[in-house]
Amino acid sequence: MSLVPEVVGMAEIKVSSKPTLYSRVGLGSCIAIIAFDSSTSISGFAHVMLPQSFKDRPVDRAAKFVDTAVPALFDEMIAHGAERSKISFAIVGGAQIFQFGRHQDSGNPAHDLGARNVQSAFDVFAQQGITKFVGQDTGGTLGRVVTFHSESGEIRVRTLAKGERILCKFEVVEGEVECRQR
Repeated sequence: MSLVPEVVGMAEIKVSSKPTLYSRVGLGSCIAIIAFDSSTSISGFAHVMLPQSFKDRPVDRAAKFVDTAVPALFDEMIAHGAERSKISFAIVGGAQIFQFGRHQDSGNPAHDLGARNVQSAFDVFAQQGITKFVGQDTGGTLGRVVTFHSESGEIRVRTLAKGERILCKFEVVEGEVECRQR
């Protein structure tokens, strides 16, 4: 059965209990957080733009910021029937697309928005007690296209330099989910 791609927009979270082919084209410094509960087949995908919400401003879209997107994705998956302890995650994106200053690499990590997004995701995972982190394709200077087919468990990543490759495939091994490298 061929699935129509479910395009995930900027600052958007999508969750499904049905076989879904999530897709995001043009993922630069943003990150895609891909989530899957193999025991219930509930999957989720968030396209996140910035590492942290502004404490003095209301958040208009939870998926805009890593610190609000991770709990929102988790909550939405649980509302669909996922089991918190069985949700596994992978991250794609976080490239250094924007260059600041006169030099291509100023050496200031605060200027690397992609790296800050990735680090923020790891920090939020730790704060939330999320330990089933299973794979990543992050960093570099090129944008990515990412797809996640929830039925097969395959995460595919494509860049101009590397072409398309399978990042990993969610598989259940001895009762635990692993993201097998291909």
